[in-house]
Amino acid sequence: MISVLTSRIGKLLIPLLLLAAAGFAIANFSVLTEQWQSLLSNTLPIISLTIGLFLCIQFSRSRYILLLGLLITVALLSDSFQSLLTTLQYELLISAAMINGLLFSLTKDRNLLSIHGVLRVGFIGIQVAFFAYLSHQHSDALASLINTPLFTLPSDWQAYNKLPNTLLIITASVCLLHLLLSLVLNDSLQSIFFGCQLGILGMASGYQSDMMVPFLLSSCSLMVVLSVLMDSYHMAYRDELTGLPSRRALNQLMLSLGRHYTIAMMDIDHFKKFNDTHGHDVGDEVLRMVATKVGKVTGGGKPFRFGGEEFTVVFPGKSMDQVNDHLEELREVIDHYEMIARTAKRPKNDNSKDKDRHKAHRGKGRNTPPLSVAISIGLAERNTQLKKPEQVLKAADEALYRAKKGGRNRISR
Repeated sequence: MISVLTSRIGKLLIPLLLLAAAGFAIANFSVLTEQWQSLLSNTLPIISLTIGLFLCIQFSRSRYILLLGLLITVALLSDSFQSLLTTLQYELLISAAMINGLLFSLTKDRNLLSIHGVLRVGFIGIQVAFFAYLSHQHSDALASLINTPLFTLPSDWQAYNKLPNTLLIITASVCLLHLLLSLVLNDSLQSIFFGCQLGILGMASGYQSDMMVPFLLSSCSLMVVLSVLMDSYHMAYRDELTGLPSRRALNQLMLSLGRHYTIAMMDIDHFKKFNDTHGHDVGDEVLRMVATKVGKVTGGGKPFRFGGEEFTVVFPGKSMDQVNDHLEELREVIDHYEMIARTAKRPKNDNSKDKDRHKAHRGKGRNTPPLSVAISIGLAERNTQLKKPEQVLKAADEALYRAKKGGRNRISR
């Protein structure tokens, strides 16, 4: 389930499903009693926003805090304060909210109390002052520009949108750009921003429903909540360098193993030599390469990074004889892989002499012989003597030691 949600398309499922749920709730809201209608409209946004802000503050997710601030602003403008603004001011603020949402998604998380956070908040304040000036001094020209009839929506669509053509183009373009960013960058944050931008577009559309704003605001807040929780899970149970599940995830799996399973412990041969000879950057490249291959192991194995240069693969319901060929194939794939270490990055001071030196260094790197990488593997399965997962894991580690002592680049039981 987690792998589906972390796929490129799967990351869009959460925002789209929550928006679909909000749309369904809005369409069927009238079947509820007035008491339930009042309770949901008043408490659901407050609860979801409170949880979202608490988690964002707890995990220092400043971009989501700013996003929630934009959502609250648009909700208040669309629901409670729209009558206090002119049509032009409202349209300018909605456009600004959408564009700022795009900009915030492309920045880094910074403490809002730091100089970076103050600058971002100040940037918003400057925009508000600037738009206020424009709407006061050049209202006629701006109104004429924004309300220019560029196209006509089908009559069936007009009931769901009251935005002028120019504003609709701006908001739709921002949503489309966020969708493309989500697909290209494969970033869950971009997916959540995309969903919230759709929520902002829905709240600003002018569709006549008492629950349009509360349900969309709640839906977008829940997107942020689920995203922060999933990111926290990922940080806790995934190794940052290799992307494989971490030792904590392995310990969790071991609690649910049945009566038949095999555990493989594997270690990169002579890994210290890579660090000593080529540096820790190359050592990290080796770890990532091996992790990529281990992550593709066949036979139903579940791979983990155990720690350092060690990896673990658990085969639920399999014996050593059943998994030996799959591990032998993995060992051969890594042994035959020709890995070229990356050279240093181009210097920041990129003048002509630096370019020439970099080209020479890069060319030299291409003539460097490929690195020879190999792994040793130790195997153990549950039996009458090894009944607990910890015992099987220790036996696999002892088998790994025998593989190392026996010459490395081999499988031992």
